[in-house]
Amino acid sequence: DSSAVKIVFLARTLLNGDMNLLISTTMKNTGIIITSLLGGLIVGSALTMLFTPQSGMETRKQIKDFLTDEIDRMKDKVQKVHDQIEDARCKCEHQQ
Repeated sequence: DSSAVKIVFLARTLLNGDMNLLISTTMKNTGIIITSLLGGLIVGSALTMLFTPQSGMETRKQIKDFLTDEIDRMKDKVQKVHDQIEDARCKCEHQQ
């Protein structure tokens, strides 16, 4: 039984005085729980948007706006990378 194994593990951990392992395990589990909650919130929000009754025109406008924003964000990122490459190239040319 999984719960019996956990109880035995906790008892042994406490008896051996290995609190760091116990704290590490607790922190790991807390991180998993928080990540799961955030993931659930994101998925729930996306599903709500998909299944909320609205006109086709509104849905298409939302999709278009979302895609336009994402395309703009990606263009900005590509431009930043391009600028960084150019800066690195200029630094290399000046060192030679």
